[in-house]
Amino acid sequence: MPPALAQFGEYGLHATTRDIAALAGQNIAAITYYFGSKEDLYLACAQWIADFLGEKFRPHAEKAERLFSQPAPDRDAIRELILLACKNMIMLLTQEDTVT
Repeated sequence: MPPALAQFGEYGLHATTRDIAALAGQNIAAITYYFGSKEDLYLACAQWIADFLGEKFRPHAEKAERLFSQPAPDRDAIRELILLACKNMIMLLTQEDTVT
């Protein structure tokens, strides 16, 4: 998946399956075999990104649900949650393995 993520990230749907396969060290037919088409591979990459982000932010969402289910949510707790989620996003946006 990393070669496809890198190519789609840089070229969008203009990325070629030939380049993706070459970066992956695979035969171009492997993309068709495992994903069906370039568009299906693109969708698989989008799903991978959504799952990755969901995993990273699920704890924040769960905490927010608990916090806002209270009759009078604590304002300081809300600020703390927002700050923590922002810090998490900054870490994700600046880590080498998530930048590329």
